[in-house]
Amino acid sequence: MSWAKLELGWTAGKDPAMPTVPRPVAQRARDRLQARRLRAAELFAAGVRQAEVARQLGVSAQAVSVWHARWKTGGTDAVHGRGPSGPAPRLLDAQLAIVTQALLDGAIANGFTEELWTLDRIAIVIERLTGCAATPRTCGRCCTIGWAMAPR
Repeated sequence: MSWAKLELGWTAGKDPAMPTVPRPVAQRARDRLQARRLRAAELFAAGVRQAEVARQLGVSAQAVSVWHARWKTGGTDAVHGRGPSGPAPRLLDAQLAIVTQALLDGAIANGFTEELWTLDRIAIVIERLTGCAATPRTCGRCCTIGWAMAPR
């Protein structure tokens, strides 16, 4: 049994800064990196030296060298990113939104006897709602959606 406990640190639905699905954050980061590589390609096409590209974009000379080599062989298309790395998420965005809402509804609303979330309980709710088994360790990632660790 996991002893790490999670409790809601704010009133549900009252924190406009809390994303309901954390994945767009990663997408925005990939988009920023993509924009930087495309800007480098524009500078290469304009004849700007690699050292100046690195200085303007605030990146290492080695990164610019790799981008330049790709750009020389394949043009702007060659500096595009490869997309998200790692395995595909096991939960669809819609499923993650359902789980998030269930957690916001509270532990009692999900059939538990007290209003306290544990990693084990979160794993149970995820499996109950989605059919996807989750370990308590994996459930620790729920902290990224606005949950705070409670003292032990």
